[in-house]
Amino acid sequence: MKVSIITGSHRSNSQSAKVGSYLQKQISELKLFKETYLLNLAHADIPFWDEDLKETGDKWKDTWKPVENELRTSDAFIIVTPEWNGMVPSKLKNLFLLPKADVMGHKPALIVAISAGMGGSYPVSELRSSGYKNTRICYIPEHIIIRNVEQVLNEQPDENNKNDIYIRQRIDYVLTMLSKYAEAFIHLRNADFDLFKYPNGM
Repeated sequence: MKVSIITGSHRSNSQSAKVGSYLQKQISELKLFKETYLLNLAHADIPFWDEDLKETGDKWKDTWKPVENELRTSDAFIIVTPEWNGMVPSKLKNLFLLPKADVMGHKPALIVAISAGMGGSYPVSELRSSGYKNTRICYIPEHIIIRNVEQVLNEQPDENNKNDIYIRQRIDYVLTMLSKYAEAFIHLRNADFDLFKYPNGM
């Protein structure tokens, strides 16, 4: 199985990237997925959606198409999003405008929201209420909110606060759960569904 980890911050050296790298390392150590793909939207030059996408314009071939192929061959997703003014960053929301139903559809996804302070709940609510309609991505009931993110998941122990051990344990628990969802959803996708009969959700 393969999991794609998408970090949604626009910043080059972001806490989202730090968390995404940690998740990738844990997945490898726990042997939960055979393959991981890490997509950092700060470095991926994916254009914002426009009608040219339908015509497969040249600007999409070198940027979106390779990413689309990685996502299409994934069995699960982890969406790492910061909370910017109570919202999900625009590059991450743009990503959900692009895939057709066979790319992310009927595949489980874990939301990991991060905050420099005590926030983080608004991106969870936003992702659960939008972005799934046409992609058909399936968010699992569990999610992770990492508050005071600069003080946890650091390589140097003295840079972490007392919540570091708890959040690491909680992450392992939810990653294991995501892998079980991924196994189960393979059987669902093998059913005789025509994903393009109704390409847009209601």
